[in-house]
Order: sequence, then C-alpha cells, then structure tokens
Amino acid sequence: LLEDLTIESALSDAGKGLYNIAKGQKVTIDLNGKTINATENSAGNFILFYNYGELTIKNGTINLTATKDRDWGAQSTIILNRGGILNVESGTYTHNGGTDMAFVLDNSGNSFGDAEMNVNGGIMTSSYIAIRNRMEMGGYGHGKATLNVNGGTINGTSRAIWAQASSASNTAPATGIKVKLSANAFIIY
Repeated sequence: LLEDLTIESALSDAGKGLYNIAKGQKVTIDLNGKTINATENSAGNFILFYNYGELTIKNGTINLTATKDRDWGAQSTIILNRGGILNVESGTYTHNGGTDMAFVLDNSGNSFGDAEMNVNGGIMTSSYIAIRNRMEMGGYGHGKATLNVNGGTINGTSRAIWAQASSASNTAPATGIKVKLSANAFIIY
C-alpha cells in the first residue's frame, strides 16, 4: 500500500468481497505502515477481503466499521478465509462494530476446501469476536478449519476466538475444527 486508503461501501456478500483472492492465487498484501479505514452500510453480509487462495497480510492497520445494524442476520468481516490459506504476519486489525456479528478474521472450511489460518503476529480487536474458526454447514458442505495462533494479541468483547463446529443436527457431533495456540499468543476475553 502506497498511501492511506478510505473505503465506503454497501456491497453485499454474494460469494464475493470487496477484494477477492481466487483459488490458486498467492497474494501478499504489505500495508507498508499505512492504514485502510473502511465503513460499510450493507443490508447483508459484508466482507472486505475474501480469500479462496493463499493470502499473506502484514505491516499496517485496517479498521472496519459497520454503519447499519443487521442484528444477528448477517456478518461484517475484515478477512473471510473460505477454504484457503491465510497468514497474518503483523499489523493492527480492528472491527469497531456497528452491527452484532462483527469479526476481524473468519476461517471457514466448506465445500470450497479445507481452511487454514496462521496468526503469527499482529493485534486483532473486535466489538464482538476477533477470530471465528468454523465449518460451514447446509448447502456449503463441511470442510476442515485449522487455526494456528503462533503469536499476536487477540481481543474480542464477546470472545477472542470462537471455535464454531456446525452440525446438521442438534445431537450429531461435528468434527474438523482445530485450534492450536502457542505460548507467544496473548488472548484477551
């Protein structure tokens, strides 16, 4: 990133985010000490970065604020890793809220493939949950979701990390969720 960036958008999620990394693509975003300030006014899901490939992000700040409260009906997320690989090396990532389901990072295993997220550093803060690690259910199918937290600070008002194992029934256990935390990670609830 060569200069600070301000984004205002109402793009709703239909399998795409404002910025998309396709399956098979390998992308590094070096924020270069700069800041992205994003506000969204979506009626549905809002995803700033959608990753189906391999994304590495580092060295800067991203702030996201929702201006329309969709209650629990839709999410607002800085990065949704959907069956890809996400590496967070450093930086500060904050979801300031404005809607109930406010995530910084969402790691989602599904019919697009297994998802792997590696948090090696950085500060993630959310007015709701900083990191959600989940398997999608229903029409999207199930896939493995692996979250490796090797460093960094993770802070969520409701939870820092939520391991959400979906299931097709209330009694059948779900498998495929893995969360590994190292001694270098600082988790705040």
